[in-house]
Amino acid sequence: MIDQAPGTILIVDDDPVFLDLLRSYVRACNLPFVEAHDGQEALDKLREERFALVISDLQMPGISGLDLLREVQEHFPETGVIIITGYGDPHSYTEVIQSGAIDFLAKPFFRDELEAKINRALREQRLINEMNSLVKTMEQQLAEKNATIGEVRAQLRETAEKVKQLQARTVLTTYGPHRIR
Repeated sequence: MIDQAPGTILIVDDDPVFLDLLRSYVRACNLPFVEAHDGQEALDKLREERFALVISDLQMPGISGLDLLREVQEHFPETGVIIITGYGDPHSYTEVIQSGAIDFLAKPFFRDELEAKINRALREQRLINEMNSLVKTMEQQLAEKNATIGEVRAQLRETAEKVKQLQARTVLTTYGPHRIR
């Protein structure tokens, strides 16, 4: 079974038979999912709803799996992508991973293999999102501290100016204007 309630998965494939297989595998993992029949439909659904993970075929007409991966990375960076490819596909594992996919599956595969990859991908994506949230929090705290430091510096400058003015008055009062040269 999958670690936690992970969020919805978007499954994408232009082959109805393989999409049906993906649907049955993801359903057997007790995961919520939405399906798209091509890359464009997947992008439309991504614009409408937030997904934890996209599982997409690599070779599709129009918007390919790699094109979809690039769009997801650019516009939906909190969403991970697993790419699926058929035997003999010219794209290598290395190319897909270097393009930003969390993982890669070669057809044919078994349900437990898909489940293991989904589990790892969701866990990794959750950790990435937590890390990004922590970084944002730290950046906000740093900005607040820098603002406070800026305010303290301004107050110190103002106080230093008042001290200078007070010193000048003290000198004038003590020695009078005719003794200062």
